[in-house]
Amino acid sequence: PGSFAHMSLPTAFGVIASGVVLMGLSFQQLSASKDESYRLASYGVMIVLLFVTLSLWQVLINQNKIQSQHLFEVKLENVKNQIKERLNETSLAIKRFASRVEYVGSNDKGYLILDAKGYIEQISILKRIALVDSKNKIFWSYPTELGYQVENFNQMAVPVRKEAFDEARETREPSLSRSVELLSGGFGFIMPVAIFRKNRHAGYLYATVEASKLFSTLSAASDFEITVLDSGKQIFPALKRYPPSEQNIKKTL
Repeated sequence: PGSFAHMSLPTAFGVIASGVVLMGLSFQQLSASKDESYRLASYGVMIVLLFVTLSLWQVLINQNKIQSQHLFEVKLENVKNQIKERLNETSLAIKRFASRVEYVGSNDKGYLILDAKGYIEQISILKRIALVDSKNKIFWSYPTELGYQVENFNQMAVPVRKEAFDEARETREPSLSRSVELLSGGFGFIMPVAIFRKNRHAGYLYATVEASKLFSTLSAASDFEITVLDSGKQIFPALKRYPPSEQNIKKTL
């Protein structure tokens, strides 16, 4: 407010055009009168100042644009780093869980429930933790009330899921799938870890990461919105955190 840089272009150009027209009419009248001709010099100076003002205004707009773009790039990089950090922390936690399952086995369901409950309560982006047997069938999952959604589900039947599980087995490290439609609804990611006993593959432990929670809890700036696409499909809708009257920068990740 109070600056041409914050004034809408139609309004600014309207004000400038009106001034130019008035100056032109005054210049024409002064030119016709010899007694008032001495004032032409002052009007000439005014015209020069007008063009100088317009030039400075354009420079100011360009500077604001460059500064806004730089600020946006910095904020975007911060968002990316936060996503990466949260996924790395989740990956380490799931790997620890898998290591305990390798050591104590999966027969004690009470232990599994307590452990899984703690992980899901502490890691807000997780939706489900489950165990897959050597035949690639899910035989246990938490939360237990959602178990019917995945009971005996074959992860290898879905290419995107199979890709992540195969990578986890080959690398013996947690992997992250491309986006998938979760059996519990919505979009997300599968994070499997291969389980080995006596150096033989015995199945997997995997966690479901919800896209909505992964992205919505980020401390995104209030002056741009986030839209996440994967293979052309939108897996996270625009997160609007700004007043409708403000100018915003929109970016697709």
